[in-house]
Parts: sequence; C-alpha cells; structure tokens
Amino acid sequence: MAWTLVDLLLDTATCRNRPATPKDDGPLLLRSSRDRAAVRRCAGRSDLRWHQESHEAYRGVMASRNILFRAMYRVGFTPWDGHPLPKSLHDLVEGNDAPALPAATALDIGCGTGDTSIYLAQHGWQVTGVDFVPRALAKARAKAQVRQVSVNFVQADVTHLSSAGVGTGFTLIVDNGCLHNLTDKDRDAYVREVTAVAAPDARLLIGGLDPGEQFGVQGITRAEIERRFTPAWSLLSAGDAPEMAHFGKGHYSLLQPASKPADAESHPRFAPGSGGNALRPV
Repeated sequence: MAWTLVDLLLDTATCRNRPATPKDDGPLLLRSSRDRAAVRRCAGRSDLRWHQESHEAYRGVMASRNILFRAMYRVGFTPWDGHPLPKSLHDLVEGNDAPALPAATALDIGCGTGDTSIYLAQHGWQVTGVDFVPRALAKARAKAQVRQVSVNFVQADVTHLSSAGVGTGFTLIVDNGCLHNLTDKDRDAYVREVTAVAAPDARLLIGGLDPGEQFGVQGITRAEIERRFTPAWSLLSAGDAPEMAHFGKGHYSLLQPASKPADAESHPRFAPGSGGNALRPV
C-alpha cells in the first residue's frame, strides 16, 4: 500500500479533525498523535513487514487502512467496483461444462457493494456478505433490495470472523480481492478465520493481483496463497482471471479442505492437474 495516499486523505475535509461516532460511516481518525506519527514515519514504504518490529506502527497502519477505504467510498473513488465477476465463479455456480456446486450457504469476504453476494443469491444460495465499510454495505443492501434478493450483509473484520457472529459451515467462500490487500500478519489471521467458518466440504475461491500489478495494492501470488493454506487446505486449481484486466492481469485460486480428496472427483474441472486451482479445509 502506498501510504502517502493516507496522508493525503487525512488532510481532506472528510476526515480531518472530526471524531468518529458509532453512527458515522465516514473515515475514522487515528486515535492519537502517536499513532498518526507512526503512520507518517512509514509513508511511502512498499514493504509492510516492518510492522512486526513495531506494534505501534502496526496499529497505525491498520487504522490508516480503515481510513483509506472509508474515505475512498465516501468520495466515490472505488476502482475495484463494477468489474465482471470471474469465470471461475460462474463455473462453480452455474456448472457450464461440469456439474455445478449444489446451492447452500456462501460467504462473500470483502463484499463491497454486493455484486458477488447478489449474484449468488440470484442462483439460490443463502449468502452472508462481510465488509468493514458501512457505506459499502449500505449500497449493497440497496442493490439487493432493488434486485429483490435476500442477503445478510454484516459489518465485520475478516481477521475476526469467528467472533463477529457471521456463522459457520459455509460451503462456498468467495474472496474477490480482499486477501491480496492485507498485511502479512493479517493474512495469517485470515487463514485461521476462514478455516474456522468453512464447512468440511467447502470450496474457497480467491481472486487477486500479483505484487506490483496495481498501484496501492500489496498483491499476492498464487504460490503464496497455496503456501499459506497448506496443509489445512488443498489447491485444486489456479489460473488467470482476465476479468480483472483493468486492475492488472489477475489470477484465481480454488481450494478445498485437504481431508476431502473425493470431493474433487465429483467436480473434475477443479481436480488436481485439471489446469485450475482450488483449496479446501481439513
């Protein structure tokens, strides 16, 4: 993340010198001048591993991440919004050349304004969409109402899913660009929390960008996704995601719990060696 963007947003009228309240959907300020200074000292850094050496700086960075995304929604600058849903998701949900997944419960991580959640609900899934930005969730609820579908949109932090009351036993978990923008520490928490809420036969579909593909996005490689989820999950398939072309090249990984190898046989498109990538929990 290019933290110079945070400095710019801290000086805008949308967040400067205005304390947040529980009902405020605008940007949150850093809690103290010490936190603000910690972020400013690290402005422009492209390597976020430094946060492991300084808890103060880490707290500042995570607070600034919340500020950044809330401010971007507030001013309407959301370049990640509105891109086509990935073919890999359509293949899972609609089947195309292979059996579709039976509609059950789905979790949309970093749901934003709800496009993926609404698509899943339109195809018979019971969907929970989670995001930490209230403004994004408000737009998602409005969209769902217009399209006459029911989605449970919840304000939650992906690193604390199991304590946020989102539920458990999800058979499909979709991440269309959340993991790739987390810090190393939060990626560890992400793996833990996603595993905790997944069903034993779940499918986990993660879309992202490689490091350096998009300004302001930390990025993640498919190799890192596989490494972080091993051994609890098995990678079934991986490939390019051209639908994310205006962000960069883009890629997806499909995973399932490692203890259910027989499940892959029922969906040959996502079996190991099929040319795709997938993971599932143990």
